[in-house]
Amino acid sequence: MTPIDCSKLQQALCTANQLLFKPHLNRLSNCSSLASNDKLDPKCFKLIEITSFICSSSDLSSFAYTLSALHRLQTTLYYILDVSPTTITPYIGLRSLHNLCIALDLIIAGLMKLDPTLQYEYIEYTDFIDLSTLCSVSSATFTPSLPDSITCSTPLLSAFVQSMKGASYTLILIANPITLECYRQEQITLLGLHTDLFPFTDINHNIQHHKHNNCTHTTNCNHTCLDTHTLTKSNGNSCSTTVSQNTTDSFSTFFKPSDSANFTKSNNEACNNSRSETCNDNCSDTQTNQCTNSKGTTHTETCITIDINQENFRTRDEEVVRLLETITTALARYTATLYLPIFNFNTYFTSCNSATSLLAATTYMGLLTASSPANAPRFINYWDDCNNCFIPLIEQLKQLKTPSFCVEGCCNEIIPGMPITANELNPFIVPILLSSSLGN
Repeated sequence: MTPIDCSKLQQALCTANQLLFKPHLNRLSNCSSLASNDKLDPKCFKLIEITSFICSSSDLSSFAYTLSALHRLQTTLYYILDVSPTTITPYIGLRSLHNLCIALDLIIAGLMKLDPTLQYEYIEYTDFIDLSTLCSVSSATFTPSLPDSITCSTPLLSAFVQSMKGASYTLILIANPITLECYRQEQITLLGLHTDLFPFTDINHNIQHHKHNNCTHTTNCNHTCLDTHTLTKSNGNSCSTTVSQNTTDSFSTFFKPSDSANFTKSNNEACNNSRSETCNDNCSDTQTNQCTNSKGTTHTETCITIDINQENFRTRDEEVVRLLETITTALARYTATLYLPIFNFNTYFTSCNSATSLLAATTYMGLLTASSPANAPRFINYWDDCNNCFIPLIEQLKQLKTPSFCVEGCCNEIIPGMPITANELNPFIVPILLSSSLGN
């Protein structure tokens, strides 16, 4: 059996985090390079405030065609609700590198089909968000599950606004158009991800327990014999003979002139006879008998027996199982919507109160995902004013830029959001919610 490469599992989980689950996005991809004077080019941006709108049509489908046209023009749509305890002020923003004027004419024409008396005014982007009062941002990301029918009398966001009644916050819905090529590539990536993760669903384990039985028999026999005999015999006989002879003969004559001659003879003869005889006779007999006898016997017997007990069992990686179910759900959605106008859909909530922004995000997602599949991806991100990227994030939202984030271990930038069709996005935008439609 080919061993499973666990590094592939980590790569697959990273890819899943990019495509499906994007929580804990605390670092903007361009946070360090964002200059304080980085202002949005007004040629690429338009923001209007809806000052009067009364929906007079029961058919909201016509506005979906407007959204499809915006998708065709690759225009990013921003729907903004600035909510206080007493008022709701709606804005619609458009951002595009090309054909911005055409996109603006399309959105106004689409709204006027629903209300011919529509009134609006152009707004500078610096006028609708006050940075000095904000301390938190939350984002709610999910695949929307929409009711069967939506009319002007039952606007989609009315239940959410009523649930958050009395709170002050700003809702910023961002819809980025996704091209067919990018959408198809995401689908192919999901298919590959499913293939990579599937081997980790059920993992077979084979564990062998080895028991060694050792028996050793050893016999050692050693015999040594050492026999030494030494005999020393010595006989000695000593005799010495010395012969010495000494003879001295002396004759002297002494004359005086006045005297007659006198003769004196001295004869000294000495004989010394000495004999010394030495005889040495030594006899030495040495006999050594040495007997060495060494005998050794070694016998070794070793036997090893191994008892092998093998256990086979299977484990299921529940995280992988749930992720595969999520991918299957997402793939079914990709297949059903592949050739439709698709936007990347996400909603941010800013507030001067951290609890309010988090409550708004959870309430919003809870109301709009009640009937969606349990394994559909959904997540909430949160940034407070202690985060290094909090101010740049607010600046980007204020300038109607789409924030992108980077995650450690993932090579691609991540933009929070889930695919949504133009028909599904339609009821989020219309009818426009005004204070007159909701009451106090």
